[in-house]
Amino acid sequence: MANTINTFKEKRRLWEEITSRGHSILRSAIIESAWVAARYDPALIKSYNELCRRMEPNKAIIRIARKLLNRIRYVLKEKKAYECSIVQ
Repeated sequence: MANTINTFKEKRRLWEEITSRGHSILRSAIIESAWVAARYDPALIKSYNELCRRMEPNKAIIRIARKLLNRIRYVLKEKKAYECSIVQ
């Protein structure tokens, strides 16, 4: 029988955390890129600061890395140049 996730808390934990599966060097590079992006992209700076109020910085940067990956995917899929977000 396959492992099943029964509770919402378990599902949420899996959604929030980065797994150890996959290429470890690529994962490290994405996390490092998220730290840099969280310093220079205005929208990611705002998101990071809001997340740090609720959780520790190392967990917040995982969320920023996920946002950055979504942006990278969009840029590659749409073949557009990356632009820093504008915060209003």
